[in-house]
Amino acid sequence: MAEFNSSLSCTQITDKVWRINLPLIYQSDLIKEEIVVPSGFCCDFESVPRLPIVYMCLGHTSFRGGAVHDYLYRSDCSPCVTRAQADAIYREISVISAIEYLLAEGKQPGKIQMAQITSQAYAKWLGVRIGGAGSYHKKTVAWRPI
Repeated sequence: MAEFNSSLSCTQITDKVWRINLPLIYQSDLIKEEIVVPSGFCCDFESVPRLPIVYMCLGHTSFRGGAVHDYLYRSDCSPCVTRAQADAIYREISVISAIEYLLAEGKQPGKIQMAQITSQAYAKWLGVRIGGAGSYHKKTVAWRPI
């Protein structure tokens, strides 16, 4: 079952970059492997365009997903995955994060909510498919902002 096995702990170090304080551990159903985003890793979580409606609907809805996705885009991540796999894992996390949020609120997602969750995850996936090519494997895990 896809799930996080740790909580997100991070510190903002610039206006756009955050440092992961403790390892973020995710078990992916898609690749059947555990992904460990190491402490000290720097990322921007989700780079959603600041267009009002797009940002309102998709911006900052899955910090954990953004951290894992940023990590998987690094040239020396482990496990090493293709760009398509990294983007699909981001979609997987977007779905489970939304469901976890509803369950934590004591709500069971119905058919309409699941359709909304799936649509939002697909839109985010499409965004990284369209806009992510220029970032894939351009940085290493040890990258830090200047």
